[in-house]
Amino acid sequence: MSKIKLPTPIWVQFYGELSSYVEEYGSIDCRFDDDGNRLKEYEGEYESIVDEVENIMSKFFVKADINETEELHKDAVIDNQYERSRDA
Repeated sequence: MSKIKLPTPIWVQFYGELSSYVEEYGSIDCRFDDDGNRLKEYEGEYESIVDEVENIMSKFFVKADINETEELHKDAVIDNQYERSRDA
């Protein structure tokens, strides 16, 4: 099975969203202070969640390097323009 290349910014956003979801719905404890900052005692656990999420993601996706990221962006723009022209 070939893996899907994700641009680095998308990779980071994706693992961040998934990790936050796991943290939020996987705990009954309040993990944040009144300002919305993660409490120090939960930082290590969140980092472990991030590591596990990235391990799962790496089974299906590969993070593109910076040069590939620019090329993937160009391809996405071209694909988007093509889709718009077909819909018109």
